[in-house]
Amino acid sequence: MMRTGANDNLLDTALTGASRTTLSPLRTGTSLDEIFEKSPVAEQERALLLMAGARAVYRQAGVRPRAILTAQPAPPETAATCSPRARDLLDHLLSQNRDSLLLEALKRLHAADMRLPFNVLPHMLALRGAALRDALLPVLGQRGIWLAAYNPEWQWVRDRISPDIHASFEVHQAAWEDGTSPQRLAALRQVRARTPEQARAWVIAAWGAEKADVRREMLGALSDGLSQEEESLLERALDDRSSNVRACAANLLMRLPDSALSLRMRERANAVLRYEPKNEPLRGLRKLTGALGRGGNRGVLRVMPPETLPKDWTRDGIAAKPPQGIGARAWWTQQLLSAVPLRHWPDALGTDPSELVHTAAGNADWGAVVLEGWTHALSPDASDAWFAALWESCRRRHDEAKVSEDYGPTWRMLEAMLTLLPAAHLEPVLRAELVVAQRKPVVHRTGATSEIRTDFMSRICARGLDLTAKPWSASLGETYLQSLRTYLVRARDVPSLSPGSWMGTLPVAAEALPPACFDQALTPWTLPETDDWLWRRWGTAVEQFQDTIRLRKLIAEEIRA
Repeated sequence: MMRTGANDNLLDTALTGASRTTLSPLRTGTSLDEIFEKSPVAEQERALLLMAGARAVYRQAGVRPRAILTAQPAPPETAATCSPRARDLLDHLLSQNRDSLLLEALKRLHAADMRLPFNVLPHMLALRGAALRDALLPVLGQRGIWLAAYNPEWQWVRDRISPDIHASFEVHQAAWEDGTSPQRLAALRQVRARTPEQARAWVIAAWGAEKADVRREMLGALSDGLSQEEESLLERALDDRSSNVRACAANLLMRLPDSALSLRMRERANAVLRYEPKNEPLRGLRKLTGALGRGGNRGVLRVMPPETLPKDWTRDGIAAKPPQGIGARAWWTQQLLSAVPLRHWPDALGTDPSELVHTAAGNADWGAVVLEGWTHALSPDASDAWFAALWESCRRRHDEAKVSEDYGPTWRMLEAMLTLLPAAHLEPVLRAELVVAQRKPVVHRTGATSEIRTDFMSRICARGLDLTAKPWSASLGETYLQSLRTYLVRARDVPSLSPGSWMGTLPVAAEALPPACFDQALTPWTLPETDDWLWRRWGTAVEQFQDTIRLRKLIAEEIRA
C-alpha cells in the first residue's frame, strides 16, 4: 500500500505550486520512483501530474473488486401477449394521447386475459391518471411489475399491489402495519369485507396518529358494510380538526337512518317545513283514513328557515358560508333538506310526493330552495313518484321561463337528478328525452330564446349521456343515432332550429357507443352542401366522430374479449 507520506508530498507540492518553491525531488515511496529516476521530466509541473496519475493507477491495480448484487430475473409470464397489430395500435394511441381509447383497449386486454408487450412497458408505466393506472395494473404482466421496482417514479405500481382478498389475515395485518398509505388502505378495505369489526378496530386504534387525509380515507373504507356499530366513531369524527373529515363523517351518519344525527336532521327539517291542506277541516280525517290526503287537493307549503345558523347545525355538517349567488338562509335550508331521506316527507307532512312538489313550486319565496334540497336528497332507494314529480317540475319551470337567466336553478336541479339517478333509471329517461328532443315542436320567441330552449334540451341529453356508464347499451346507442339523424334532417328545413345544439354530444357518443352500433354510426351522414359556417363545423365534427368510431372498431377487432 502506498504510504501516507508520499501522498502528502504530492499533495503539498500541488497546493504550494511547483513554480513558486524550490522543490525536492518528488517521490511516491513505491517502485514508480525508479521509473521516474530513469526517465526524468524537465518540467516539474508535468512530473507532478504524471506521478499523480501513476499513483492513481497503482492504487487501482491493488484493489480487490467488491461483490455487487445482481438483479433477480423477472418471474415467467403467465399470460399471453397481444398481437403485433394490437401492439401497433397501442403505440398509436400512446403517441396521439388518446387516453380514453387507450383505457378502453387496456380493459379489453384484461378481459381477454392478455398482457402488454415488453417494448411498451416503459411508456405505459410513465402514464398518469388514476383510471389509466388502475387499468394498467392487471395487464403489466410479471415483467412490468418487476421493472417498476427499478424506477422510483413507478412506485405507483407497488402502491396499488395489495394482498389478495383471500390472503391470510397475517398478510393483511403486515400490510396495515408496515405498508405505504395506499397499501394500508387497500388492506383495510379487504379486511373490512371479511371481518368488519377488525377493520373498525384498526381505525379506532390508529385514529389519533394519522394525518387528516388518511383519516378521511379510513372513514371512506368503512362505508362498505356501514352499520350502527360505526356510529360512535363517526360521532367522534364530527369534532375532528379537518373539515373534510367532518363532512365525510356527517355523510356516513346520514346513511344510518337510526343514527342520532339522522334523527336530529329530521327534527330540524320538520321545524322548517309545514304543509297546510286546502281544506283544513278534513286534515284530521285524512290522517285517520289515509285516503283523502293522497289526492289532488292542492295545499300550501310553509317554509320557515332559521334567522341565524345554530351552532349544532354546523357540527352536524351544515356549512355556514353559502356559494356565490345564493343567500345564507337558503343555503342552510337546502343543505338540511338534502340530508333528509325523501321517504320521510309523505308521512311527516301527510301527502304524496306529487302534491309536495307542486306546492313547493307554488311557493314564490322558498320553492326553488326546497326543490333543490329535495333533488339532492334523491337516492337509489327513492320512489319513482319522487323522481317523476321532480323531473316534471323541472320541465314545467323550463317551459315557463321567459329569459335565459331563469334556467339556472332548473339546470342545477336537472343536473343533480342526472348525477344521482341509478343506471337502471337513467337510460330510460335519456331514451325518452332523445325522442322528445328530436320531435319537439319549435317554439318561436323573440330574440334568441328559442335557440336557448333547444340548447337547454340538448344540454340535458349531453350531460346525461356523459354520466351514463360506457359503453352504452345497444338500445340507447340506436336511439341516440336515430334521434340525431332525424334532428339534422329537420334542422335543414326549419331555420329556427340550431344544428349546433347537438354537436356537443358527438365526442361523448364517439367514445360510448357499443360495438353493435359501430356500423350504423359509420353509415354516411347526409349533410347539406352549403357554405354556412355552422354546417361546415358539423361536417368536421362528423368526420372526427367517425374517425374515433373506426379506431374503436379496430380495437374491438384486434383485442377480442
